[in-house]
Amino acid sequence: MPVRKLQGVKFIIDDMFTGARKNESLRLAKTVNDAVVRRVSSRYTGVQSLGLKQAPFYVLVGARMTAVLVEASFISNAREESRLRDPACLEGIADGVVEAVRYYGQNGILAHSDD
Repeated sequence: MPVRKLQGVKFIIDDMFTGARKNESLRLAKTVNDAVVRRVSSRYTGVQSLGLKQAPFYVLVGARMTAVLVEASFISNAREESRLRDPACLEGIADGVVEAVRYYGQNGILAHSDD
């Protein structure tokens, strides 16, 4: 595909990402991040949040609702890979996501973003 067409596609994807739900999705992402870190760090030491990242992820582009992508660990990290083999860790991650989504659904209130 010619570079010119790729630039056009990138512009369209970037424009779609910056749609009406961006700020709400960022607040939900912070709420999910905080809940997952809290749940997992209550069971393990050395748990760190790498923060929130923004990018036009393909799976989120064009979403017409509040949407987040959760990356909870790196299997390329031996310590994190070991944790992911423990059902308690997976449960902590899942419980954190459920807690945040449930809170959002019940209250419609999310963590305040810094932007």
